[in-house]
Amino acid sequence: DDEATDILVDPSGDVLIVGREFRNDLGQESNILMRRYTADLSSLVWEQKYNSPGNNTDYGEGIARDSAGNIIVVGREERPDLTQEDNWVVMKRNGATGLPVWTVNYNSPASSDDVAYSVAVDSQDRAVVVGSEFRSDLGQGDNWLIRVYDGAGSLVWSRTYNNDVANGEDKAYAVAVDR
Repeated sequence: DDEATDILVDPSGDVLIVGREFRNDLGQESNILMRRYTADLSSLVWEQKYNSPGNNTDYGEGIARDSAGNIIVVGREERPDLTQEDNWVVMKRNGATGLPVWTVNYNSPASSDDVAYSVAVDSQDRAVVVGSEFRSDLGQGDNWLIRVYDGAGSLVWSRTYNNDVANGEDKAYAVAVDR
């Protein structure tokens, strides 16, 4: 089923929504779906989709806006074509058109379930992205993963957290920044 997972209202009142849509009719699983509506929700301004090269399951999980009005969308893409499972996907999109500015991906050393769940943009227009990475290669389960990308999509820094006592599911689902 299609689903919306996050929503953003920009300063003009327009509503931006991210989620996924199933496209088995195209030989794909699900694609990340991004839509922008007018403030009164009467008109669709634009719709954009992201289908990873593996044509598998792609989920949009979070959305944020930078100071120039561009949007950052985060989620996951399944990549069995690379013998990987879920990878992070972080995309910067032109806020006016929804067209891609840049896209970056992350696959942990275990090539397992890595998911970006939430994004916030700081005062320097850096995207602060949180989620999880599964680290079976270290004898661990899911670990928090926090990554910061600059306005051009380059990684600024990355941190993880693992509860050493349980080595279980440590996942970060939300992030906020102090602007």
